[in-house]
Amino acid sequence: MVRKTLSGTRYFLLLTVAAVLASAVIWYSYTFVREHTIQLRDSVISILENQLSRNVSYDSIDPFFINSITIRNVEIKDDSGKVLAKGEKLTIKFNLLNYLLMNENILKGISLENGYINFSQQQDMDFITSLADRMKPDEETLMPRQTKSFYFKGKNLSANFLLDIGAISIDKCSTDILLQGNDVRFSGKMQVSGYDLKNDKMTQFMTSVAFDSNMKKDGSEGLVNLQVDEFTSDFIKTGRQAFLITFDEDSFFICNMEDSTPIDYSLTWSRTGRTLTAQTVFQDFRPAEVITFTGDYTKYNDYAKAKGTGNLQITYTPDQTEKALYFGDVDLSLAGTKIPLEPQCHVSFSGLDRKIEIKSLTLATARGNASYSGNLDTETMSAQGTLLLDNIQADDKMVIDTQYDLVMADSQLSLTSDNLVLNKKELGTSSLKVNLKDKTADLSLLNLSLKARETEDKGYSGLITLTQYPIKELEAVFSEDGKLYTEDYLITADIYCIYDKNDFYITSRNVHIDDVSHPEDSLDFAVTSTLDDIKISEIVLNCRGFSGEGYFDLASMRDEHCEFETFWKVHDTEYEFNGFLNKKQNLFVRGLYGFTLSAFFDENGWPFDLRASEFPIFLMGKKTPADMNISGQMKDGKLSIVTINDMKLSHLSFLKGGSNSISFNGTLAGNTLRLNSWTLNDNYSTVKGTGEASFTDLGNCRGWLRGTGSNLNEEYNAYVMIVDKNISIDASCKNSRVERFTTAKMTGSLDTNAKITGTFDNPDISASVNIQKGTLMKKPFELYTSLQATKKLTNLYTLTGKVGDATITSSSGSVDWNRREYKLRADVTLKNSGNEKRDTIILSASGTMQEDGQWIINPAKTMNKGTFRLNSTQPVLLGYDRWNFDYNNNGKRFYIDGGPFRHCVEGYYYPDGNIDFNLRNPLFVAGKVKGKLIGDNVDATITDLALDMGRVGQLTRFDYFFPLAGLGSGTLRMTGSIKNPDLWGVMKVTDLYFAVLSIPDIIGPADADLQFQGKDINMLPVLISDKKNRTYVKGNFLLESWALDYFKVDVSSFGDTKRGLKISDTFCGIDVDGYVLGDLSISGMSDSITIDGDITVNNCIINLSQNSNYDSFDSNSMTEYIVNMNITTGTGVEFFW
Repeated sequence: MVRKTLSGTRYFLLLTVAAVLASAVIWYSYTFVREHTIQLRDSVISILENQLSRNVSYDSIDPFFINSITIRNVEIKDDSGKVLAKGEKLTIKFNLLNYLLMNENILKGISLENGYINFSQQQDMDFITSLADRMKPDEETLMPRQTKSFYFKGKNLSANFLLDIGAISIDKCSTDILLQGNDVRFSGKMQVSGYDLKNDKMTQFMTSVAFDSNMKKDGSEGLVNLQVDEFTSDFIKTGRQAFLITFDEDSFFICNMEDSTPIDYSLTWSRTGRTLTAQTVFQDFRPAEVITFTGDYTKYNDYAKAKGTGNLQITYTPDQTEKALYFGDVDLSLAGTKIPLEPQCHVSFSGLDRKIEIKSLTLATARGNASYSGNLDTETMSAQGTLLLDNIQADDKMVIDTQYDLVMADSQLSLTSDNLVLNKKELGTSSLKVNLKDKTADLSLLNLSLKARETEDKGYSGLITLTQYPIKELEAVFSEDGKLYTEDYLITADIYCIYDKNDFYITSRNVHIDDVSHPEDSLDFAVTSTLDDIKISEIVLNCRGFSGEGYFDLASMRDEHCEFETFWKVHDTEYEFNGFLNKKQNLFVRGLYGFTLSAFFDENGWPFDLRASEFPIFLMGKKTPADMNISGQMKDGKLSIVTINDMKLSHLSFLKGGSNSISFNGTLAGNTLRLNSWTLNDNYSTVKGTGEASFTDLGNCRGWLRGTGSNLNEEYNAYVMIVDKNISIDASCKNSRVERFTTAKMTGSLDTNAKITGTFDNPDISASVNIQKGTLMKKPFELYTSLQATKKLTNLYTLTGKVGDATITSSSGSVDWNRREYKLRADVTLKNSGNEKRDTIILSASGTMQEDGQWIINPAKTMNKGTFRLNSTQPVLLGYDRWNFDYNNNGKRFYIDGGPFRHCVEGYYYPDGNIDFNLRNPLFVAGKVKGKLIGDNVDATITDLALDMGRVGQLTRFDYFFPLAGLGSGTLRMTGSIKNPDLWGVMKVTDLYFAVLSIPDIIGPADADLQFQGKDINMLPVLISDKKNRTYVKGNFLLESWALDYFKVDVSSFGDTKRGLKISDTFCGIDVDGYVLGDLSISGMSDSITIDGDITVNNCIINLSQNSNYDSFDSNSMTEYIVNMNITTGTGVEFFW
């Protein structure tokens, strides 16, 4: 027992000694370690107080047991005292064993709680860098300089970085960094927010970021997983994104790891091959799946619905080419977006460094396709390629088809096309040149050019030049149905424009519009316009004989009350209007002639009222006073109803019968115009009627007009139909007065029918005109004609009628308006005075009219040439029955040459009325004719006159007195009407022979003087003597309309009482044959002959029996004979019965 006790005691003692020794060791160790820990703390304090005392402050530094030092509430300030960083609790942990053994891995790690960094400028970062350089440990401290294992832990850290363009804030940041040998691992998460400052507007953003990585300490290789949660800003919001980054000594790789995003992208760098490769592949990718626009930008969410598929790749090998090689192929669909036309896009390209080849760039939409191919150099910013536009519908009325050659160099862009096609119409070359450096542009198309440039205040100015620009070309381009409605106009103008942020200004001083179809028509004006005012001044309009001038001024367009005024002068008539349009859309216009127009807007539209008294309007180029009282209503820009309460037109120019007027009233409701009544009044009758027209579409209508006159059976009818600009008009009148439509001295009853088809631009007219029981120039007159006319050709099929004794038995003609050629033929039968024989003249003519379309019957104005023929069967004209003329009018003078033979009649007629003609043989009359012929009034002188009196007698063949031979010469003056002139002067006749009624012997030769005094021709007494007889002859003749209207010849015979003057004739059935002495006078005209005389009859046989000659003469002759004779019988007189 004792042994056991001793043994237990020994064990107890041993344990006690061991405990004491252990406690001593532990105490010694604690004292030793704490001493060295305090020594480390003192080393840190030395650094903070000696080297960083100016910039670092703290509340306390406490060692914790044996392996850590805790610094509380530490702050880092710059030299000015600004706090750059602070931490609530900074703990530094050491590996004490390594420290005691003097190993390298002494610093175990650092942890920071509730830390904060605030950098507002770059110099703050520079200051922290310089502060770190000053943190060097004392030589006496035991702080090791290297470590192989280290960690950093951060909890609830935050930072704020204020930069020039904005700020970034980091909150709730937790991070772990572990350095273990050559391996480094770091992970963490944080919230990032901030804002940027652009254009004085702050844009905020916020996101969460998480990361986890493993890499080598020397950076030779590694792997990083980066995750960005929802990104939110003032205008955009994105979903979760994940990235994988790997690298090693040979390569670098980054790619997308988010499965929910249908887009793959990667970036690979190979150090060995010195090659950088970037590639993006996406399939049915919609940005809307990743991006959502917010705030003021929600409208772009529809645009983000675009869907695309593509492959983009870039390869860069600096050691080989030092240039990047890249290519791409992308399809993009914008269907479902609000992008106009929702196009389908495709692009295929490749490139080397800064030179890109665009193999194909296409844009397909519902309104056409566009494609481009070519080369692009981004270094020189130059390009060259081809732009193709295929059926591009620029708007509802313009479709473009063309190919452009695109060239860009030296900051200049040029687009040229050999043939611009708009609406399937080829317009020819066009070009657009843009100088990106000078910010100017030049456009050229047809005869239009546009020069534009950017102004200093970021606006634009331009000059549009139009040179004889064909407006019809634009109408052909923009016409919906391919049909043209405007005339062929050409516009010339220089238009200067300025546009800036606040206003638009346009001015032109020389706008000129020509009408090609009517050269005499034109429009000139000047225009000045801003957003506030429009002024159109210096307007000069000439159109179809209508001419006017004026101006238009519209002011205060931006105000609630807009005023305007305009002035026009048409011919000698002045128009002046002014008025206003206010915000409530109330309109009021007032002017001369009691003109008022008022319209006041209400919920049903615009009711309006129009009134005027003797307001001058122009119909057919003539001023016509109009009284108007019209009311109605407009709705949706259209007339819904119009009531013509009363309208009266006076002094209508197309009605020639003195004073006249037409008045009517009716309504226009919807598409129907009804004339309840219309009344035409003139000096001949009163016509009353009704009418109606229905408009089925713009320009399409059907209608009728009927009327009856106060004259017996006087009727008027018209039926009109217009469909797609094709017209059908049937018009007729019956028993109308022809005086109503002409100022000629014509009367008669008029029946006419007309049919008009085709279009207004190209009508086809068939018409017949019949005038009966009329007079023309107080002569009986009848006429019937039928014709067919188009824009190209007019055919006169039939023209018959009577004018006095002339009958037009047949005639025909035509006019080719394209060639300006005409042909005319007419057969005219004339009744000869004094008998029943009728003479026929065949008239034919052809020629070419001048371009202005003046009628061929106006030689003073017509530029034409052709031939003119007269074929006469009876009587012959001046001795010849066939006359041919060539004529030519050059607009300055009318030249004619011809006659029965060439050059018989040759001369000129001038527009001022001067005439200069030569008459030559073989005509029986020759001479020179000079003077004036204006209308049918003549004042001319005939010089070098040579008149063959024998030919005169043959032509006139007046049975009671006519010359047989002789030559007349002298000078005569002709005045008055060319149809019935007065002749003045003296003509001497030599070797005159003539015959007289009842005297069978020829009287002559003799020299005679003919005195012309107006229409009287006096032959002075002529003595004709032989061995046995002396005979005196004198005469008086009256000319009317170039025909002998009256004559008187006195013959006195003296001589041998057994003979005297031979006489032989039958007087009232008594034959007388013998010689007479005494005075004999014969006078009268073909319808009445008077024979007076006091004669002595010698050697005469008188037969008193009735003979056949007397019976025949008496029963058929139209001539009345009046014989007053005192007869004395002489020797040798015998009677038979």
